[in-house]
Formats: sequence, C-alpha cells, structure tokens
Amino acid sequence: MSAEPLQDTDPATEIECEINDLFDEHGSERAVLRALLHDFHVLLADADRSVSPRMRSSPKKSMSPATAAAAAATMAAPRSHLPAVAQPSARVHQKPISAS
Repeated sequence: MSAEPLQDTDPATEIECEINDLFDEHGSERAVLRALLHDFHVLLADADRSVSPRMRSSPKKSMSPATAAAAAATMAAPRSHLPAVAQPSARVHQKPISAS
C-alpha cells in the first residue's frame, strides 16, 4: 500500500489508488479479498479481547424506566446498602470554640 497520502485529491480518488495498490500487492481479486478478510478477522478478535466478559454477558437492551422503577420499589435493598443510621460510628470530640 502507498505510505504517502496523495496531495490535492478527493477521497474517492484516494480509495481508487488504494484499491490499485492492493491489486498490485496481491495480484488477483481473490487474493485481495482473502487479505482484507484476514485483516478484518484480526481486528474483530482484537476488539473482542478488549471487551470485558462482564460487558459481553450484559443484556443487549437496557431496561425501560417503568420496569426499573417497579423493580426498585418491589425488591429489597442488598445487604451492602444499609441505611446510614444503622452503621456504627465513633464519637468525635472537638475542642470548644472560644468566643474572643
């Protein structure tokens, strides 16, 4: 492929030049398609590795707001979400402020 961008050309001309470079490099239409498909599969595999398993297993559609509100109203809060008043706290002793 051509390493240098063409000066003062429109995008369609640049694409045509890249297609010509691919044919010059690979020789036939079938070889060009094979090379492009190989590169495409490598890119897909790389993208798949960059997505976490949690994201891959998450639902494709998000929940509607009405369903989410109903679920929040009917489901008990998890144990990790205890109210702030139920958490033990130590008393903080402060110095008295002098009125001078």
